[in-house]
Amino acid sequence: MVVSRERRSVGYLVRCPKQYAHLYELMDEAEALALEAQWKAEDEERYRKEEEEYRKAREREEAPSAPTN
Repeated sequence: MVVSRERRSVGYLVRCPKQYAHLYELMDEAEALALEAQWKAEDEERYRKEEEEYRKAREREEAPSAPTN
């Protein structure tokens, strides 16, 4: 398979301009698919963290503020 670690992409056939050829490498299919699964897991974890931070920020914004005298 063809893998680009920089672009985090995996494919069987890749066409790209010559100046980007250095971004791609040939890799065993099992290794490439494992790397793709790792990237997806990392993306999902980052998404979960961002969602949690967003939810907490929304809760702080929506929480009633203490009255000031």
